[in-house]
Amino acid sequence: MPCDFCHDPKPSLMFPARSFIVDEVRGVAEAHGTDLLSSSGWSACDPCAALVVTEKFDALIRRVMRLNPALEGERDNPAMVQLLTDTYAQFRAARTGPPTLIEAP
Repeated sequence: MPCDFCHDPKPSLMFPARSFIVDEVRGVAEAHGTDLLSSSGWSACDPCAALVVTEKFDALIRRVMRLNPALEGERDNPAMVQLLTDTYAQFRAARTGPPTLIEAP
């Protein structure tokens, strides 16, 4: 399981959270018979976790846009920045407690 933010292959912390459907894509997802669901906690590598804990979400978005391979073609797309901003706001609202360590396999 990679970091849910930048996709680093070795996340170290899990942020517990309630499940939610990402509001900004709800209509598109429903039209295709699917949804963009955040189910339970979010894993994070140390650098991403530090940005979440200190609530530096603008810096987190810049990091994610730079490092997440799934966003390769979206790096200069303002709509993607807005989607991440809105999704992370929902994540903040859904968090249910402090991060916990992910035990090594």
